[in-house]
Amino acid sequence: MPTMTLTTEDAVTLPGMGMVTGTVAYSNGCSATREDPGEEAGIEDVSLRDAFGTDLDPEMILEDVARHTALEAAVWEILSTQDAADYAAYAADLEAMAAVGDHRDHHYW
Repeated sequence: MPTMTLTTEDAVTLPGMGMVTGTVAYSNGCSATREDPGEEAGIEDVSLRDAFGTDLDPEMILEDVARHTALEAAVWEILSTQDAADYAAYAADLEAMAAVGDHRDHHYW
């Protein structure tokens, strides 16, 4: 199960708790097959602190619909931004390689 660290730079704010920092464990989910119903992506566990450094009870976040929804939206937005940056960097590398006539990486797809 992947985890991510939330810092003050991420500015994740939860209703009634303000800005939070710490770690979030999440599942990417998996597609359904004929034999397996699959699994939805979602947050599995949290270890978060508020702006005062107080540890927050995970149940207060995961069992509250508004907080859980806000946290999921923030996590998926951060992950999407990281994926887009990674893709842009990879595309730039491919263009730089192609500019000098090196096409090795194009054949790995």
